[in-house]
Amino acid sequence: MKYLTLVFLFSSISLYAKSELKLQISDSRIKPWLNFNDGYARSTFNTAVHGQALYFDTSLHIRPGYIKSWEWDYEKKKYTFEIDTSRKYSNGESISAYDFEYVLVKPFISTADTALDRVPLGFIKGVSKLKPGMSFKTGMVDGIRVTNNKSLEVYLASGHSRFLYSLGSRLPALGPISEFKSDHYTFKSIPIGSGPYRVSWSDPNSSTVHLKKVYGDGPSKVILFSEKYGFENDVDVAFGGGISKMYDFLTKNPGKYRRIQSKLPFAIQFLEFNHRAGVAADINFRKAVTYAIDKYSTLTASGSRTPIDQVIPNFSYGYKEKSNQYNLNRAKEIVANLPKAVREREHILLCHGAPGSDPGKYYRFIRDSLVEAGLKVKIELTEDMNTNNLSEKYPLVLYGKYVESYPLTTFAHYLPGNSHVTMPTNEQYEKVFAEAEAVEDLEKKVQLIHRLSEILRENYVVLPLYQRKFIYYKKNHIEAIGSKNEPAWNFNISEVKIHESKRKI
Repeated sequence: MKYLTLVFLFSSISLYAKSELKLQISDSRIKPWLNFNDGYARSTFNTAVHGQALYFDTSLHIRPGYIKSWEWDYEKKKYTFEIDTSRKYSNGESISAYDFEYVLVKPFISTADTALDRVPLGFIKGVSKLKPGMSFKTGMVDGIRVTNNKSLEVYLASGHSRFLYSLGSRLPALGPISEFKSDHYTFKSIPIGSGPYRVSWSDPNSSTVHLKKVYGDGPSKVILFSEKYGFENDVDVAFGGGISKMYDFLTKNPGKYRRIQSKLPFAIQFLEFNHRAGVAADINFRKAVTYAIDKYSTLTASGSRTPIDQVIPNFSYGYKEKSNQYNLNRAKEIVANLPKAVREREHILLCHGAPGSDPGKYYRFIRDSLVEAGLKVKIELTEDMNTNNLSEKYPLVLYGKYVESYPLTTFAHYLPGNSHVTMPTNEQYEKVFAEAEAVEDLEKKVQLIHRLSEILRENYVVLPLYQRKFIYYKKNHIEAIGSKNEPAWNFNISEVKIHESKRKI
């Protein structure tokens, strides 16, 4: 019996050990740890190389990562975090509470585009005093106090109910403070982390990166492709939806990859109004745009893209079905009464994509809908969707935002000063938001979230279009992909299992 058990163990090990995974995470030319335009690529890399502070599942249960434990003091409005200092970086150093302090501070002192990183951490007391370009020093924020090498206290001005949910896969990378350049995000050399993988090689001429396993399960070697020329057709797993030339390859090679769709949506696509552009500050212009787009059209609402009427996904508590606002005749009436200069001006619809490339049917559908209503609109593609300081020449922005684990974190983006596309001050919205954040009763919180959605809808602040489920393409020898811990954006390379006997050479 013992002999049979050993045989089974050795045979199991032979199936999975020393495996290599080729994974395509985007088609960007940017190294994954610097890819602010593709948070999925960046979070996948960070989870593998740097580890996560905390992990979440579909029920919003929280599991420890490099944060070993946490405690909330209601009276002092303070979290006490204990860091797992038994973890070591790939250079041999132990992680420390000072390194975590740096993680919490760096979005506010970096000169990089860190708008989406700042919002969830903006509840920390004193961070509003920080400015981009500042040097880091411990104790520079009133609300963060390192008590010893393994613990620190974080004082919150507000937002305690959602703060823990900001400490997931999209938190900035944990690494030795001395290894970062002055922008606080770029490593001086290759990234150094305490995660289950380390960077073994980084191609100086492309964004391709090689990873080697340090501990835990998962493939022993990983090659991350994010090639600018499109789909790398020899990969074992590819993140679908947006990698150029992938669709053409799959059409010509049916059966080579299996398509898998995540259970939960990973992102919501919006049409957002840039209020710095005078025309978008006019509520009648925003109404016309809203009424012009039939998000339920079969031209775009299919497969992994389903229509949505709120800024939170339909699995989130607080979501409530709304009616479709599409009304083309009403849109035409409003456009006809807009100032002549607005009707004759060509408005730019800013979308993500390579300049000069085909915008695709989805972008063209949005543009054509607005043109049918009487507006003059042209599409402009950019690979840099930094909307934090968006020029007034762009009144309309098609934007995708990753689903937050906690709904109020999403609504926080539309508070004055927080949104990546500037929103006008709305005292009612701020008042209801503060009430929703403070109330402990879940039923009352849900009612207040409903009201927040209504305020955004009544004022035509943003037009939610679709929620997107994530698509993976995998070869047959991949038995399990790293999406066990939903929501969909928590792709964990350590959970990938490869059955080598099924691999076709």
